[in-house]
Formats: sequence, C-alpha cells, structure tokens
Amino acid sequence: MATSIIRNQVQVEEGGFVGMGSVVVRDVPAYTTVAGNPAKPFDKKKEG
Repeated sequence: MATSIIRNQVQVEEGGFVGMGSVVVRDVPAYTTVAGNPAKPFDKKKEG
C-alpha cells in the first residue's frame, strides 16, 4: 500500500495532485502535481 502524508496546515489547492508515497510539507498550488519525500513539484497543468 502506498500512503501519502500531508502535514498539518498544508493545503492542496483545486486540481492539485499528490503522488503515491509522498510527504507533503508545503502547500500544493492549483493544478500542480507533487511527488517525493519531501514532495516537490513534478508537473504543472493548465486550469480545467
């Protein structure tokens, strides 16, 4: 099982995506994919 961890007070904005097994310690901007430990931006999509 791949479990991601999102720390307290961290926000994942609309369209944000967290990769499997990631540790998110900072906010995830809208329409951005983050992955890793600690999670870093991996891809940015256009709205919609």
